Amino acid sequence: MTRPLRHRTARAWAAKWVAVAVATAAFTGLAAPRTDGAPRTPNDQRRAGVLTFYSVSEWMPVHSRTELATYLAAHKPPSAFPFFSHVAQFWQSYGELSQASPAASTDLRYHLRANGEGIAHGFEFTLKACYEATIGRLAEATADAPTPEDELGARVAQDYARFIQQHRSHDYDHLARLKELWQATPLWDDNAVRKWERRFALTTEYGAKAAWGWLLQRLDDPAPAAEGTTALILNAWPADAERWPALKRMRTLEGGVLATVPRRTGLTTQGPSLAQQGIQFEEVAGNRGDIVVSLRAPRDANAVEAGRLVFAQPLLTLADHERRWVTVPVPQLASALRSWAARPELQVEHIYDF
Repeated sequence: MTRPLRHRTARAWAAKWVAVAVATAAFTGLAAPRTDGAPRTPNDQRRAGVLTFYSVSEWMPVHSRTELATYLAAHKPPSAFPFFSHVAQFWQSYGELSQASPAASTDLRYHLRANGEGIAHGFEFTLKACYEATIGRLAEATADAPTPEDELGARVAQDYARFIQQHRSHDYDHLARLKELWQATPLWDDNAVRKWERRFALTTEYGAKAAWGWLLQRLDDPAPAAEGTTALILNAWPADAERWPALKRMRTLEGGVLATVPRRTGLTTQGPSLAQQGIQFEEVAGNRGDIVVSLRAPRDANAVEAGRLVFAQPLLTLADHERRWVTVPVPQLASALRSWAARPELQVEHIYDF
């Protein structure tokens, strides 16, 4: 028996409205969870996966300067610091990690940026090595104790190493340190030869860096991306989120939370403790592939179970210790952090942001 026309018309309109509702829900993100594997991070907060490998080249000079600052703080002679070996380690890490990432091996921008970092780092450390091994070493031999200039140089090195972990190196106020050198240390004291040699060395260094920074600040982007944030998709929001003031909740997603941390250091400072709370990282800056992590460990420590070891380098001023470079897929990062935390001999040095 044929249905009345009005019934067929009503069913047709109902089907149309259902189709419109489903399409609208999909467009606004209210539909069922996506199964196509596409990132859920907003497009404007995604970054290329190769940047985790580039970040190693960006951070190697930071690690070297941190190691130098720690070395000087222990009142060790600058002339004995392994400047040339640090330069060699930069180029070794660049080569090893380029081979570890197929994307990095073909990305010209990656190579240009990494080579720029390496050339600048090598230039500065080569100048320091040549000076400290000659004039610096001779002046050291005349002193029986560190001078006030030695102490100031060590403090500035530590302050600078902390600063460049979060900011551009040329934004550091070397001019203020130069003024402090001449205003806060006595002009005459014991060990006069070493005192005035250090004044010459530090005046030259701080003055040149202040002038270079002034120039770059006028040529560079006044609001660089490096000062921004990194988007994370977490499986849940921590119950005691006030423990992580730098962790910002953006919005709730189906089965997760979109949040941000400060770029460069946020993932390193926040990630391990979040992982200990059972939080999982589903995406970092839209990436689910490999992320690079460096670990500090004794050379005779057992192999790292979580992640894939890329290579290791000795820590040049810390006897019998090494830095291990590991890659791990982002969804496995939290479990890897928990695994490493269970081994006291392992220290997570840095998680290299995208």
